[in-house]
Amino acid sequence: MQALEEVGKQKFHVAGRHRAKERKVITQLRFMRSVAFVIVITLAIATILWNIPDARKLGTTILTSAGVIGIIAGVAAQKSIANFITGSQIAFTQPIKIDDEVMIEGEFGTIEDITLTYVVLKTWDLRRLELPLHYFNEQPFVNWSYNSPDLIGSVFFYVDYTFPVEALRKTLLAYLKDNPL
Repeated sequence: MQALEEVGKQKFHVAGRHRAKERKVITQLRFMRSVAFVIVITLAIATILWNIPDARKLGTTILTSAGVIGIIAGVAAQKSIANFITGSQIAFTQPIKIDDEVMIEGEFGTIEDITLTYVVLKTWDLRRLELPLHYFNEQPFVNWSYNSPDLIGSVFFYVDYTFPVEALRKTLLAYLKDNPL
């Protein structure tokens, strides 16, 4: 599973430049790796239990009452199923991608990881904010780098009323004219 993700990362090299298509593929690969991991572990445990005679009898008994257990499991796994569906939506509709710059709950940061149950936001001051997946279906957020990594920002100068604003403008324009950006 990780080998496929590594092959995908090498094909869509992300280091340095943040192109949306490459980040989209990396996000989808990570989600699919997580889902595949859960499926493989579940099948492995089922196979092991199937080979134990007493567990096979228990499994037959459980399958006999599958209707009742299915209802109970459905109610118990409601959040997990909702997270899986939301994770699928995020992985394939791409409202957020890994390395997107976002503003969530008044916090500006970078999407660092998207797991099966939560999203990790690395804030500008290097804290980690973990949000459940369903947050992104229920709450508004700002994605600053949805199509492009270019960011627009405001600069505020808090100065005294006697500050020479015209001199600041001239100095700023001269600096901007000489700057290659």
